[in-house]
Amino acid sequence: MHRLKLTRPVVFFDLETTGADIIKDRIVEIALIRIHPDGSRESMVRRVNPEMPITPGAFAVHGISDEDVQDSPKFAAIAQQVFEHFQDCDVAGYNVLNFDIPLLAEEFLRVGITPDFDSCHIVDPQQIFFRMEKRTLSAAVEFYCGKTLQNAHSAEADTQAVIDVLTGQLDRYPQLAINVEHLHQFAFGQEPLIDYARRLVSKNGEVCYNFGKYQGRAVREILKTDPAYHHWVLEKEFALHTKQKLRELIAGFRGQNAEKIVRAVFALPGDFHVLIIDDGSPDGTAGIIRRLQEQEFPQNLHLVERSGKLGLGTAYITGFRWGLERGYEYLFEMDADFSHDPKDLLRLHEAVASGKADVAIGSRYVKGGSIVNWPADRVMISKGGAMYTQLITWMPVKDPTAGFICYRRIVLQTIDLSNVKFVGYAFQIGMKYRAWKAGFKIKEVPIRFIDRVEGVSKMSKGIVKEAMLGVFKMRFGR
Repeated sequence: MHRLKLTRPVVFFDLETTGADIIKDRIVEIALIRIHPDGSRESMVRRVNPEMPITPGAFAVHGISDEDVQDSPKFAAIAQQVFEHFQDCDVAGYNVLNFDIPLLAEEFLRVGITPDFDSCHIVDPQQIFFRMEKRTLSAAVEFYCGKTLQNAHSAEADTQAVIDVLTGQLDRYPQLAINVEHLHQFAFGQEPLIDYARRLVSKNGEVCYNFGKYQGRAVREILKTDPAYHHWVLEKEFALHTKQKLRELIAGFRGQNAEKIVRAVFALPGDFHVLIIDDGSPDGTAGIIRRLQEQEFPQNLHLVERSGKLGLGTAYITGFRWGLERGYEYLFEMDADFSHDPKDLLRLHEAVASGKADVAIGSRYVKGGSIVNWPADRVMISKGGAMYTQLITWMPVKDPTAGFICYRRIVLQTIDLSNVKFVGYAFQIGMKYRAWKAGFKIKEVPIRFIDRVEGVSKMSKGIVKEAMLGVFKMRFGR
């Protein structure tokens, strides 16, 4: 350090932590060495009880176990002492700005101390290393092969250079395995590659986001807590392969929904039958249903498979016709993504079976109804559409686009299903409008609607446009 001229102390520090997430993880050990302009040094090393488990990956790196720190002080007990070590000092550490400083700042803020790293200079030897020692292909050829790369940035020359560099690396590092599988694991670890842009990564068998506000969080988890986020990803300028993989993940989750929703319905009292209509979906739904039919529910579980994407409206029509042909007195439609609670089937059935209604609607907009997880603009569009429908059609239904409904069979027999051509919200409006015009009693039953807990929305601009135009056509016959 004799060449480094100091005008004030520099604190060199390093953290060992429970994991690599600067927001969620905690310190288990901190070491600080403060060097003064006169060359004198002060050291501080402390183990810390993180009040959370140390991840296996972190333990493999630093070897500190939960038992090693269970009797250590919590960070709150040493926070002021640590903070004072940094006062009026500059800071240094390896990769310190990307990890150690932000994680330490989080620890300070949790105990009510405001960190002040803004007023200091930061020295990071890692950044010096990266800037001073080139990591180009030409530098690798010179280092491993002892020659200069000729015709650099010619694709053929660069490709041959990669072969030469790998050959040189295998010769220089005999500890490296000499098969491709192990070289892959050495460079990228054991977890499988999800997308080529590395926006999605596998952690302990769970696919996680590798960017943005949910970095390190499981896609499955975010689909439940913030379902609008994956729609944002699919709409923005992310790599096509990333979007493809995200869609495949969502489809896979939806396939798992089929079994969960079937079991939830059959757990209810009463003799419910379930019909699943599958349009050749890639999520494995049909196979799951066939397995459940064969192994557990041969009498009450049914499957209709159609080739191609024929639309949601035609799927409903197919289901209604299937039920009418088999003599069912009450026919329900509901989403299979748990945005509709299967337990509410009993309330819809009671409303119709009691004679109070011929059509019972699971309604979000009557007293007692509610919506969870929808962004404000989505709620405004939906409520605005409902008001627009009431204004144009005069139909006394507050939630005309609802898709959770119980029909008495006579209603579906009276409605000419062959003339119902709409596919999205307009389909839902059209069915209710035809039932109302035919004189059937409609009752709205309040429900709690939770947005796409386990699936993905099919809403699009085309569907909204169809609904707006469809309302006019229904009312004025155009």
